[in-house]
Amino acid sequence: MKKIFVALLILTLGGAALAQKNRSGSYALNGAQAVDIVDKSRSIKFDVFASLYDDDFTLSGTAKLVRKNVYEYRTIIRGKVEDSVCRIRFTFSGAYLIVKEDLECTNYRFPIVSLDGKYEKVNE
Repeated sequence: MKKIFVALLILTLGGAALAQKNRSGSYALNGAQAVDIVDKSRSIKFDVFASLYDDDFTLSGTAKLVRKNVYEYRTIIRGKVEDSVCRIRFTFSGAYLIVKEDLECTNYRFPIVSLDGKYEKVNE
């Protein structure tokens, strides 16, 4: 019985490690918006690409793990009058990456393009 329990534990832990590695890759919302992810276990490195007409937007950073499969990027934008916090949340669900950004994030990019959406993994 002990051997079966140990074998199941090893398979479970191995599966969890494999699931974490599988988060790395490229995710696309449409032809003009994509996110590249490198999974670092307790954080992810991301590169966001978005374009609309002649405007291109890129954002790179590191998002920290806030709970299982949910990572958060936060930055403080210093303004002349007040400061604001931009928060972007990355939630992994199977072959999808759900991106949700706060309204304040539009303060440092063109507001026509929203990063919000359900991005589908395009490579392994």
